[in-house]
Amino acid sequence: MGVVFGWTVRGLRRTYRYLFENRDFRSESEPSKVGAEQGPAALAPEADAEQGFGALHPQANAPSNEDRFEDIWLHVQRDLTEFQNIAHTITPNIHLHYKLRQAVSAPGVNRSQTLTRLIDRIPLGARHMIALPLLGTAGGSEKVSLNLIRALRAHYQEREVLVFAPDAIFNLSERDYSRYQVPIVSINEIDAELSVEDRVDLFDRILIESQLKTVHTVNSDIAWLAFVDRAKHYRQDTELFGSAYSDIRVDTMPVGAFWRYVPQTIDHLSGIIVDNGSVVRKAADHFNLAASQREKFHILHTPIEPIAHQHEGGGKGALIARSLWLSRIALEKRIDVLAEIARRSPQREFVMYGSAIKGAFPVDLSWIDDLNNVKLRGEFERLQDIPFEEFDSFVFTTSAEGLPIVLLEMAMIGLPIIAPDVGGIGELINDSTGWLVSSPDAIDEYVEALEAIRNNPGEVAKRTRAARNFVLQRHSWENFTRSVRVIPNYIQCAEQALEKVRP
Repeated sequence: MGVVFGWTVRGLRRTYRYLFENRDFRSESEPSKVGAEQGPAALAPEADAEQGFGALHPQANAPSNEDRFEDIWLHVQRDLTEFQNIAHTITPNIHLHYKLRQAVSAPGVNRSQTLTRLIDRIPLGARHMIALPLLGTAGGSEKVSLNLIRALRAHYQEREVLVFAPDAIFNLSERDYSRYQVPIVSINEIDAELSVEDRVDLFDRILIESQLKTVHTVNSDIAWLAFVDRAKHYRQDTELFGSAYSDIRVDTMPVGAFWRYVPQTIDHLSGIIVDNGSVVRKAADHFNLAASQREKFHILHTPIEPIAHQHEGGGKGALIARSLWLSRIALEKRIDVLAEIARRSPQREFVMYGSAIKGAFPVDLSWIDDLNNVKLRGEFERLQDIPFEEFDSFVFTTSAEGLPIVLLEMAMIGLPIIAPDVGGIGELINDSTGWLVSSPDAIDEYVEALEAIRNNPGEVAKRTRAARNFVLQRHSWENFTRSVRVIPNYIQCAEQALEKVRP
């Protein structure tokens, strides 16, 4: 299925590229002849080897790429509708339209010069690459990356661990690189305007040229896309790993690594790293995995450093009807549910911390102006900057998760937690450690839980202590590093390489 799907998408991509560059879509005459008259040569890989999706043949007074895209979108919708029951990630809805429209104006690039400059920045002797889209943000994925970097530094020599950032959304300033204590190389340092296809090709060349022992993508779409097409070749010299945290959907459309990449690459990966058992079970069910494929999943419980109590459940906070909401501003975070909870609880104040990630689908926040009991404080730099003593509860809304780090942090701080039974959340939150609501849309249960927290300070204190003790025991740094060490073929330092060849 994965191979057929890959061929299908590549064939469609080349067909639409030919249409995009050669047809005048102001005329809709004889659309069925496109491709059929041209024959296979028009769709051959050689025909587009050096052109990005948005590259146009020079034409006087030609319409803009965006205008051409709007014309071709009708053809995309028609064709992909035939496939949507096979692969929902290509359902021709507003989200696919948004992503494709972003891609069509990407310029061409001199790949050889860009590649040379990137290779020059990669240290000689680099053995282990972590490919990631972001650093320097407050998101859970970035915290996972920091933990991995820290753990790997303990096993490798200086400059053997490399962070590579191939994605367009990477925006960490070079002056901040040094605080991560490993070399960081970003494609955006060379050219921030590159297309997705150019970035995938550059990533491919870097893996070939660098001869790394381990490459691990932590949410880097560029690295994943290269794995989809070329993992069977990389695996001959390199151990390949990917992270997948949840079976995320946006408006019922499957998105993220779990759906887009895991089923197409699992046979060529050495391992898939997750943070909860739920995602392993769901992968086995959704993709009908064989036993050998299930064995490739490895659970790393995210470590949380002990945090001094900033809030005592049942103490001062119980006198304050004010709830904290803290997360990324994203569609899957179900801020619409928070809005309805606030409408049902006019006597309670809700304070939101968080911001949107560049390139994410836009989220409607206009409703905040209509509710006097909701305040948006926006982005924050450090967890310590949030005045937890002002809140009596933490309300978490979402429709797709692994095991959110923010819940582990709130448990350590001592805030009573209300969260839905989504992904791995049930591994932490239950009737002993917090208030678990049955589904993302269980608004009545959220409201009832808020009332219970306000009226039962003794129960609040009991559950917050239990949650903190659970996190202290299972999510320690020692447990995390032990789990990293035992992942087969993940750490490929020189000492381990010698052990393999010793008699």
